[in-house]
Amino acid sequence: MITEKDWFSQILRPSRYINHEINTIKKDPEQVEVSIALAFPDVYEVGMSHLGLKILYHILNRESWIYAERVFCPWVDLEKRLRKEGIPLWALESKRPLNEFDIIGFSLQHELCYTNVLTMLSLCGIPFFSDERGDEHPLIIAGGPVCFNPEPVARFFDLIVIGDGEEVLLRICEAVRSAKASGSKKSSVLKALEHVEGIYIPSLNQRRVKKAIVKDIDQFPFPDSQVVPFTEIVHDRLSIEIFRGCGRGCRFCQAGFIYRPIRERSPESILEKAIMGLKKTGYEEVSLLSLSTGDYSCIDMLIKRLMDVVEDKKVALSLPSLRIDSMSPAIMEQIKRVRKTGFTLAPEAGNETLRKVINKNISDEEIIKISKMVYEAGWNLIKLYFMIGLPTEKAEHVKDIASLSKEILRCARRGGKKNKLNISVATFVPKSHTPFMWEAQLSIEEAKEKIFSVRDALKGLPIRVKWNEPELSWLEGIFSRGDRRLCDVIVSAWNMGARFDSWSEHFNKQIWDEAFYKNGIDPSEYLRKRSYEEKLPWDHIDSGVKKDFLLTELKKAFKGELTDDCRNRCNNCGVCNREVRPVLCKDSSIGKVEIEKRKEDSKLIKRYRMIYTKIDIARFLSQLEVMRAIARAFRRADIDLVYSQGFHPMPKISFSHALPVGVESVYEVMDVQVRGDLDHLDAKSRINRELPRGIRILSVYEIPKKSKIFPKESHYLVEIRDGFASESLLKNFEEQKEFCIKKGDKEVDLKKIIKSISFEPNGRLNIVVRHGLGVELRISDIVREIFGCEEKNILKIIRMRQVI
Repeated sequence: MITEKDWFSQILRPSRYINHEINTIKKDPEQVEVSIALAFPDVYEVGMSHLGLKILYHILNRESWIYAERVFCPWVDLEKRLRKEGIPLWALESKRPLNEFDIIGFSLQHELCYTNVLTMLSLCGIPFFSDERGDEHPLIIAGGPVCFNPEPVARFFDLIVIGDGEEVLLRICEAVRSAKASGSKKSSVLKALEHVEGIYIPSLNQRRVKKAIVKDIDQFPFPDSQVVPFTEIVHDRLSIEIFRGCGRGCRFCQAGFIYRPIRERSPESILEKAIMGLKKTGYEEVSLLSLSTGDYSCIDMLIKRLMDVVEDKKVALSLPSLRIDSMSPAIMEQIKRVRKTGFTLAPEAGNETLRKVINKNISDEEIIKISKMVYEAGWNLIKLYFMIGLPTEKAEHVKDIASLSKEILRCARRGGKKNKLNISVATFVPKSHTPFMWEAQLSIEEAKEKIFSVRDALKGLPIRVKWNEPELSWLEGIFSRGDRRLCDVIVSAWNMGARFDSWSEHFNKQIWDEAFYKNGIDPSEYLRKRSYEEKLPWDHIDSGVKKDFLLTELKKAFKGELTDDCRNRCNNCGVCNREVRPVLCKDSSIGKVEIEKRKEDSKLIKRYRMIYTKIDIARFLSQLEVMRAIARAFRRADIDLVYSQGFHPMPKISFSHALPVGVESVYEVMDVQVRGDLDHLDAKSRINRELPRGIRILSVYEIPKKSKIFPKESHYLVEIRDGFASESLLKNFEEQKEFCIKKGDKEVDLKKIIKSISFEPNGRLNIVVRHGLGVELRISDIVREIFGCEEKNILKIIRMRQVI
């Protein structure tokens, strides 16, 4: 078991790899017919933020004969350890190596994750290229938005899912199930799936592959028991997809074309899933997801009813994809009822002329008006998102990014408040299946010149300017319109050390330059303007949108002509037919939802002290992770917590001294403020049912309302590897009047901090340390200073008791 390795607590964020999160699904691998590893080629906190992974995990595991588990790309420190120790990459739930699964399904959300796919395959001994793998290897598949141009990675996969995965993935599992039952080979599985809509098999000569479409997303069960991570993930909240697709037709946006048509989830279903999901997860925020959330047909009614239900539970509402022209005072009034979760506006371009080119009919006046409204409604930070390098862009268009930002800054300064403005600038990357797929992409040098001109124009102003590194956009652009020759380039770059290319601290352009050179490829060929007659690498992938329609849209872009939202009228893009139509909820209503309002009488507030453990896998959680896990357990247990007032309400829970990652404790202390009386035994039982493994409430008792936690001393047991601590060194310490060490720029006397230290008969150290002396030391640091013992030789530290 990897968690038992003595180095495990020393890697970065070990909580990424320990499993046992709330709502994980456990099955006996021997009792299922098909096993699939849902592989996300990025770190845990990115992968666990992806809603598609949660949906597929839920849908697949509903079938008794399928076991779907999760696996993420290990960070570079763990990758090195696994290679050194010869440990294969494993799936979280069962800890089985990936090469023991029937299927490994990769979710490809962006082009810069490709080398991570190779890392994951390599760590379980699976050859990269499909024609080098035999029947003894798992079926390697992929899906996700970048698969609409699958060619740069086509040789790595046995099959690739194009479009919605809910139905297709079940069909793939059924084919594998049949093949296993009949003893058939992998080739028979591929042949059986060759004509299934949404499946591309690179080794076969398929003339045209039509994307898979889920016609009504309400027909598939949506996960309300979403896995609740220990690690703080990128989007750490309950996520609910309220509709799929978009009718706006922004000409740069690939998702807006490949996910057509619009399919809305019913408001009753959304409300039901939000209420149930919050009960089962304990999240303090719910996010309504789509490509343009404000366009949902009955958004005002939905968020009003949703906030009515969750407001007294201090649950915040997040609408991360609001278009400027879909916002209203009513929407803002609702989402700020609990917590202001941040406001991002995406003008995309600095003036109206260029916004018409991209089919975004929003005036500068509207943007300024909305910005003023946001600040006046109480938000103190607005983030603006712009692109440079859009087709027809001129120098004055770039200057207008700074001009518009300055106008919005004037709104921020009103009323004497310290309101803030951040802007983010990215290089435009032409994508397949969009009207701009024929257009050229800026060179790195041109992109830097434009980005820095915006930065310099805003220098000295209280505006934070961020940008995506043009080098990353350069590589993304190459892959977004690349062909099958790039497979060899990816392998070459990986062999030279390319990892986590979307992380700027790891991206190394020199590696990629050398990889292109080694394979005789000029990368600028992929960034050039394409002729309209040219055969494109993705022409065999049918997104449903006609190429003629995209070309017409491109010509309209050059004229600055707008295309209406297809919610208002059909633009004949080619997606809709007799079977596939938009699903809208314009005339829907939400039935009455019983709302149990809690009394907020301050006289009923009481304070309870709880003693709890932090052992087993919980020792790998940081203090912040423990605090978050406990607060969510209280919410799931329906404990009526008291919250702070102000901008960001927080539960009133206080903890004793934090333990370092890797240290266990059988006596941790926290104080909790609740409304009303707690039945001690009942509360302990309810909370313990909701806590993760290793954290257990031992006792609950009421204390005076104004009590505080002031630990006087802590008692520890320390187990040290044989031969790395001696009685003579302990005696030397005891004989000293002072034993001073350096902590930062301070000198600390260990004799004052250590109340007692001794060896037990079994060789373990018993250490009692005093608190409240103005400095706190880790026990491992104390052991190192006294015995010269490195942390790797300290096998276990347990806090046995605290004196409060």
